[in-house]
Amino acid sequence: MLDQTAGDLITSGVNALVSPKHLEACVGDGITDDTVRFNEIYKYAQDNRMPLIIPETGNSYRLSRLEERHDVDFYGIDKRWYL
Repeated sequence: MLDQTAGDLITSGVNALVSPKHLEACVGDGITDDTVRFNEIYKYAQDNRMPLIIPETGNSYRLSRLEERHDVDFYGIDKRWYL
């Protein structure tokens, strides 16, 4: 059941590392500032009523500020679900 749920999230959500074609994906290397990328993806998820998928990178997402938004579900997933 959990496997199916994770698979459904990946196909129905907005992935911070594999963003929609008109947006630039986050890098998630802990060095690159992902603030603008993340906030644009976050807004896209809200506007399209989609969950925001935040994959594990082995490092971190460097954000200097996070825009306040409502009605967006965040899901963190580990590497095995998106490789």
